[in-house]
Amino acid sequence: MFDRSWLEEMDRARYEDPAGTLERLITRRLEVQPRYQALFFGVCGSTLRVLAGRSAKIEQQLNQAKIHIAFGLWIARKRSDGLAAADLLLRQSYVCADRGEVGAALIDAERANAIFERCRSRPGRGQSLVDQGRYLYYLERTDEAIEAFDQALALLPETAMKFVFTAHQSLGFCFLRTGEYRAALEHCRLAESMIPSRWFEGKLRWLEARVHEASSDLAAAEVSLGLVFEIFRKLHLGEAALAAVELIRIQILQGKANLASATCQQVTSLIIPLGANRVVAAALVELLRGELTLGRVQAVKIRIEEAREHREWHSLAIGS
Repeated sequence: MFDRSWLEEMDRARYEDPAGTLERLITRRLEVQPRYQALFFGVCGSTLRVLAGRSAKIEQQLNQAKIHIAFGLWIARKRSDGLAAADLLLRQSYVCADRGEVGAALIDAERANAIFERCRSRPGRGQSLVDQGRYLYYLERTDEAIEAFDQALALLPETAMKFVFTAHQSLGFCFLRTGEYRAALEHCRLAESMIPSRWFEGKLRWLEARVHEASSDLAAAEVSLGLVFEIFRKLHLGEAALAAVELIRIQILQGKANLASATCQQVTSLIIPLGANRVVAAALVELLRGELTLGRVQAVKIRIEEAREHREWHSLAIGS
């Protein structure tokens, strides 16, 4: 039987298996009842957005995502379904952000917030404020981003763990940017109890490492990066490689040459599995050659960060 819970299940499944999820959605297209059609096209569009990040045809997929979401938005408006319209505006904002249109994404999130307010949906407003905060941060409007995240936390129920986590983590980034390191670490601590997955835990520890380094606590940064490396070596070869290089850099900055060399040897276990990405594998091979200097480590770090910007990066996920 087709119902809303099935669509919500597909909305979650798209992250792990977007191709299979899209196929299941298309198969059941004719079963969709009128009241669920707006959400159906929204989930289809969001699934296409996930596929876009894993495809060589990224623009084509993003265009298809936008078309599906826009059609769902048209249906929601025709049915005077405010909550569905607001949800679709947020989905549309994510597509805009993926295309680098952050200003347009912010406008959509603000429009969604206004609809959620009219519908008296506190959780919806909280979610839209988290998204507004992220876009404001990307636009380097940091004070406004902090205000948005603070308001989001005042509205979100504790059960909305994913969004509460994102708000605290994002405030950590904001306070890192403004140099308020104690506040940044406090928000990292508050986010700890709501970590959605090991992936997000790795990202949170990485943020902690950046804050510790910025505040000149290199020993604490080393501990955090060690955790990051251990987490990502089981999740993503590319992220693990970058974390290892960051760890080596911090160890060299502390004068721990022997420990940096030992960490470097651990990196060798990543090289053969990384064969699918020659750029990252070659960067690590370069790291193992010759003297381990800060300059060489920094050069390798830059090469891996550049590889991170290409869509092939996703193929380095363990089990992908």
